Amino acid sequence: MTEVQSNDMSSTINGNLFTMFDDSKILEQEELCYELGNQYSATLTSLDQESLGQALLNSLFNSTNPQPLALYIHNDQSIATQIFNETVLWSELIGTYLTAQFVLWSWNLTKENYHELLTTVVTHVGEDVGAVIDSSSIEIYPLLICLIFDRGVIKVESIIQGTMSENEAFSLLIETRDAFDSRFDLPDTTGLSLTTISTENWSVPASVLTKVNKESGEFRRVAADFDNGASSIVEIHRIDNTVWLMQYLNQKKMIDSRIGDDDTEKLLFHGCPYASAEQILNNGFDHLRIGRNGTYYGHGFYFSASRTVSDRYALPDPLTNEKRILMCRVLIGRSCQGNPTMRTCPSNYDSTTGISGNLLWNKTGITVLGSSAAPVPASGVFLDSNDTLYAADEAGHYVVWKLLKNAINATIVAGTYGLIGLNSSQLYFPNDVYVDRSGNMYVTDMGNNRIQKYINKSTNAITIAGNSTFGSALNLLGNPHYFTFDPTETYMYVADSGNNRILRLSTNSTSGTNGILVAGGSGANNTNTSLYTPWGIHYLPSISNDLFITNAGGHSVIRWTPGASSGTFVAGVPGISGSDSTHLNTPMGIKIDNYLNMYVVDYNNNRVQLFCANSNVGITIVGNGTAGNSATQLNSPRGIAFDSAMNMYIGDDVNNRVQKFMKL
Repeated sequence: MTEVQSNDMSSTINGNLFTMFDDSKILEQEELCYELGNQYSATLTSLDQESLGQALLNSLFNSTNPQPLALYIHNDQSIATQIFNETVLWSELIGTYLTAQFVLWSWNLTKENYHELLTTVVTHVGEDVGAVIDSSSIEIYPLLICLIFDRGVIKVESIIQGTMSENEAFSLLIETRDAFDSRFDLPDTTGLSLTTISTENWSVPASVLTKVNKESGEFRRVAADFDNGASSIVEIHRIDNTVWLMQYLNQKKMIDSRIGDDDTEKLLFHGCPYASAEQILNNGFDHLRIGRNGTYYGHGFYFSASRTVSDRYALPDPLTNEKRILMCRVLIGRSCQGNPTMRTCPSNYDSTTGISGNLLWNKTGITVLGSSAAPVPASGVFLDSNDTLYAADEAGHYVVWKLLKNAINATIVAGTYGLIGLNSSQLYFPNDVYVDRSGNMYVTDMGNNRIQKYINKSTNAITIAGNSTFGSALNLLGNPHYFTFDPTETYMYVADSGNNRILRLSTNSTSGTNGILVAGGSGANNTNTSLYTPWGIHYLPSISNDLFITNAGGHSVIRWTPGASSGTFVAGVPGISGSDSTHLNTPMGIKIDNYLNMYVVDYNNNRVQLFCANSNVGITIVGNGTAGNSATQLNSPRGIAFDSAMNMYIGDDVNNRVQKFMKL
């Protein structure tokens, strides 16, 4: 959420400005004001009666004839205003000079529209100008506030008060014009230091949409930022709006100064209905719509680092079925974790996020399952919606353990302790476990080349895929390792490692039912059309339609749309093991989060690597790369899971335990 600015200079109406207003005195003056208004009804040709935003375009940001802007704040019912108009503003000397050298914008100030004035001024020209109005007492009104543009900032150059003479006012107007001429410069973002955004020049005409040529470098750059390619993009338009740009630059300067760093912005995505995108492009984001589509992380405008997340909110045009997604420069400033109660950011924060602690976990683990006295060589781990932990005890006792939240002692819910077998109550090298919302449990029984389903907490399973025979037919499995389920729990996707493929199977199928090949199956190779000992797999279609698969034998992670003939490598170097930030060594477990960040268990490097969305550079968040049994080490880790608080659980195989790493 970007910072939502209320634009209220104070919570109450300025006491200085209206304490001297008296309704009865205004009534008494009506006749006199009427007569003065008729007598001095002359108008200035430089008076801009359009919006303040348009007045800025006509003055400070006029590319052909830039001029300073004078804000005339007055009250038509005030005798002081009428006298100032007669003796100063409408005099031949001042009137001629203003017409030739300035653009004049006028606001008839009343008690009722005071806050509207402040909101308008702060929104368009900044808080400093609003503060001038807010801090001025009634004795000096009307005001003529003269603005210039200096080094990317709109600033107050002079203030002409209603008590000044014609000569005093004229002198200040000349000084303002001289300052404007010597300091005027068109806005340009070329010099901005943008570590996460490509630097580009902005043009400064009136607000327009400029179609980007498909053959241009700009199109290719935006396409790459958008989706690593331009295959799904119909058109790209650049938004040119000088006023928005200046508001953005002024706000960035303030945030940079407060934080002491210029790395305060990111390139983020915003999805919305097609018609709403048109309104945003023309009028900006509408504060009246805040909260209509959710307040999970606070009341404000929502952006995502993931294009696929924003895509869920980008409803298509019913006629063309095309979508619009906005790529926005967003000033995130300093972020904190949001919650639904937040209507503004806490003090010294500018935005909220759904992930706190900058994706950090305590690197000192807590053993929640397994000990030297009762070892549990855990492989796959799973947590249900109640944060109950399930762990597949692969090679030690051939069972599945269940540990309730905050409990100490675990119970066996599948398999026969210490016994290998083929009957319905036995397992042989169980690798992974999943429990659906109905309480049914599924286990990949690797050594028996089958998937077992335990219905309604039964300890006797039914076989729903494969049998005891290793085979490559679609109704057989060969050393199945991990699996993942679709959100409806209708289908599961099984990493059929021995056959180097992914099969989709119904959760209600029976032994002998054919699976559907959705990835791989062409032998063990390090090409993007093959898999190489696929081990871990995760599917989160609310974020991406792709399967994320670890190639344990190929030291890589590949992203594969089910049913496609090829995938895209997203982590590791295919066929080459290594221990630096871009390499993996036998990756196994994998999870992706709602922001498309990947968490990969790097088995032979004894660590867990975080790959932020669209990055192939890993960050070690758990383990130190050296095998060991201390609280900060792992030894041949395999499975990974998260609880509802994003605490991380790792099946630490050789250390015979499950480690919990607390989210910071």
